[in-house]
Amino acid sequence: MKRLRFLKISSADSLTNAGLACLAALEGLETLRLDHCDKFSPEAIAALCRALPRLRNLKLDGADFGDEAMECTISERGIARSSNRKSTRLRAAFPLLHEVLAAGYRMRGTVNIGSFFQQKLRSFLTIYLLLALSFLLMITLFAVSLSRVSAISSKLNEVHTEKKQNFSNRDSLLFPCGPEAREWEYFDGKCYYFSIDRMSWYKAKTQCEEMHSRLAIINSFAKQNFVMFRTRNERFWIGLTDGNSEGEWEWIDGTDYKSTFTFWKEGEPNNSGNNEDCAHVWTSGQWNDVYCTFECYYLCEKPVPN
Repeated sequence: MKRLRFLKISSADSLTNAGLACLAALEGLETLRLDHCDKFSPEAIAALCRALPRLRNLKLDGADFGDEAMECTISERGIARSSNRKSTRLRAAFPLLHEVLAAGYRMRGTVNIGSFFQQKLRSFLTIYLLLALSFLLMITLFAVSLSRVSAISSKLNEVHTEKKQNFSNRDSLLFPCGPEAREWEYFDGKCYYFSIDRMSWYKAKTQCEEMHSRLAIINSFAKQNFVMFRTRNERFWIGLTDGNSEGEWEWIDGTDYKSTFTFWKEGEPNNSGNNEDCAHVWTSGQWNDVYCTFECYYLCEKPVPN
């Protein structure tokens, strides 16, 4: 009898003290069915549950609660019934079931209803854990994606900077005086502008200054040869004058005239007419003094831009 796992009781008379004592001997009983359970009191059913330590399934069959007879099961899976009605009506239709559940819960905690809640709790914990892991995985993937996007963006910026630098280097090679100053010519670390219009020496000096430069200073053979080759017998003003004191020639940048080479045309400067105070390059690039209001081309000079 101790190995009996299923028992059906049809009479409430079996739940006397003597009957309970006999049932208590059925240590292996796991499923108990009570026919006409409306004849059993909740206290009696609770006492029966207490007498059966391994009881896991309690079936209440044929309980008449006013509208119809139904079969209901209280087990580790919760409350189940054979009717197709919604489970939300179960509390109102079967008060006895809930009294038994309450009794069973108070009695053993996790035998009847408690096991169900533990399983649900474990299920919920599993679901929540999976959700948490999914959320963590999403955050990790987002962080990895963001890191990759940042790396790609950084790489693109590097490529853009490198290309920009390459263009800058190319422009520096093609236009050492600046891509926006293509009319300027580079020579020996400086940039030169050979004008295409004629004006007086003073206007030429002002025009060069407006272009952030000055009239050219010729203080070496190399620069003289460059200017001679470029001017081709045309007249160009240079930054040399004796307007402050006749015969005392001065470079406008303060360079010592007496310590530099000079390339005057033979017989020049002669101050013809006593008013030739400004110098220009002329035939074969040689220098000549002429009155400062004379209009000719001009040569500007400036350092190479950084």
